[in-house]
Amino acid sequence: MAMHGGVTILRYREPDLPDIAYVEQLAGALYLDNPAEIDRYLETMEDTCLRAAPCTQTKAILERYLACT
Repeated sequence: MAMHGGVTILRYREPDLPDIAYVEQLAGALYLDNPAEIDRYLETMEDTCLRAAPCTQTKAILERYLACT
């Protein structure tokens, strides 16, 4: 997901307003309101969070990265 651009899920307090996925791309942006498409983005975000290193390791990860550059 991150390789293609940023994604923001817009959620509203009003139950009548649907969630919207704002997807940034190289040449523009999309606003998606199809629930199935939004679910795919939410599942991908959840998977990314589950695979990510704990925030307590961020400094060490960045230091290792900087040492290689």
